[in-house]
Amino acid sequence: MSTNKSQNLKLHLWEPEDNFLRTEFNENFSAIDAALKAEADQRTALEQRVASTGHVIGSFTGNGSTQTITLGFKPSFVIISGQVTPASSWYYLNNLIVCASSLGEHFQRIATGFTVKYITNATTYTNREGITYAYLAFR
Repeated sequence: MSTNKSQNLKLHLWEPEDNFLRTEFNENFSAIDAALKAEADQRTALEQRVASTGHVIGSFTGNGSTQTITLGFKPSFVIISGQVTPASSWYYLNNLIVCASSLGEHFQRIATGFTVKYITNATTYTNREGITYAYLAFR
């Protein structure tokens, strides 16, 4: 029987002294299958929404580094705003960031979406750790 579970999918993890149970392997595979199906369903819904409206609205949480937001297309432009704390109202970064091209190292449009990068001591923050950012991306 497994001693530990993984953080995200709660998959069984075994220590060298643990015995293996077939049911634990089956539970692991079922959890992985369900997670992959949910991701595929979410992607399909996003693609249908973009196809019918020409834009997509979403959000991401800043990680204080670099991350890619996958849209399934290269946006013509993106509007990004961030929330400082849950109790505050939304504020616009630099009076609203509208990115039709690159924004230095902070923002890059790519073939499948866009990449945001946090840069310390910058005047524009597009990926500050723990901050929730909303975006509106146009095809």
